[in-house]
Amino acid sequence: MIDMALPVSSDDGTLTESNFLHKMSVMTVEAAKNLGRPIHLAPHYKEMLEAAGFEDVHFKKFKWPSNIWPKDPKFKEMGRWNFANIDPGLEGLTLFLFTHGLGMSKEETLAYCAGARKEIRDVKIHAYWPLYVLFRIVSNVCEKIVANQKKIGLCATAKSPRAQQARQRDGVETMLGISEPKRT
Repeated sequence: MIDMALPVSSDDGTLTESNFLHKMSVMTVEAAKNLGRPIHLAPHYKEMLEAAGFEDVHFKKFKWPSNIWPKDPKFKEMGRWNFANIDPGLEGLTLFLFTHGLGMSKEETLAYCAGARKEIRDVKIHAYWPLYVLFRIVSNVCEKIVANQKKIGLCATAKSPRAQQARQRDGVETMLGISEPKRT
């Protein structure tokens, strides 16, 4: 399971609590909560899945850049796609929430969108959305994967199920093509 969370963050202080983008993300969480539709649950998914009876749930947090600020080409590309999704859709993401969940006017909401959009476009602001990845390793699935790999000539080097599980768990970053972004 993959989901992003709010508020938008920055590790180097280039996004502060006074920025429109940060305020807007905090207000989005508040508005959704006021409407009875909380959207800040991603950090709690692991506990929720375990409470529902899932076992061996693994949790990994990544950073989804707001634009092309990272040095790493992979993160730069992720930022480019994230920007392409967020920038034109700010009004669609906030208008209902802010007018109904916070009682703001359309004009006030659009003003926040304009301020946030300016900051999303600024590569000097190293903002990111926290991205949560949860997965469960099922040992018999690992055994089936290894058996199929052997069948087609792609033999796994580790033979024990525990080593296969560790490789699968560590491979989530590789599979998703993500790790930690490096600032420009």
